[in-house]
Amino acid sequence: AGIWILMNEYIADPTVRLVTVNTAGPGKENLPRLFTMLCQAREAGARPFTLEVIGMTREQYAGAYHTQVPEALVADVTFAGRLSHRETIARIARSAYFVFIRDSNRFTEAGFPTKYCESIACGTPVLTTRTSDLEAYLQPGDNGFFVENGAELGRILAADNGEITRMKAFCRADDRLDYRRFADDMAGFLQALCKGEPT
Repeated sequence: AGIWILMNEYIADPTVRLVTVNTAGPGKENLPRLFTMLCQAREAGARPFTLEVIGMTREQYAGAYHTQVPEALVADVTFAGRLSHRETIARIARSAYFVFIRDSNRFTEAGFPTKYCESIACGTPVLTTRTSDLEAYLQPGDNGFFVENGAELGRILAADNGEITRMKAFCRADDRLDYRRFADDMAGFLQALCKGEPT
């Protein structure tokens, strides 16, 4: 289990704690779109929430996206800057949801989002858009939700702490992406490769 043992447990809070990680600025993650959705979610009846952005400062966000955090969210969004992997994992584990919003394009459809894997390993459900082949792994209402607009996000963030706790327990038990499940197949592939056999 390694670093995962050191994770801090989630403690139910009147405020829904959200977290996201963005170290590269514009690219796969669309932070301005997330901020717009959060404004709309509040109007749609979301419980009080906070969002922590790990990986960049507020100034770096403004420089990378050429915009500011909406005035309505300034008090609820914090920028933690770059943190160690260990601290990042701990903060994800303490959060109600890990959120990443991506537009669907050739860039975001390539590969599988490792952020999803890490969040589930932390026991934290994911809020995200439909990209890559996430639909094969994300079970809405159990280990996360697909969200395409602020109204949907508002309904999700209106859920009570009991629902969040249930989902986090489901994530901790979800082993579909545990590397040990693929160990035998990988060993067979490598052995065939070393012998020069077709794979």
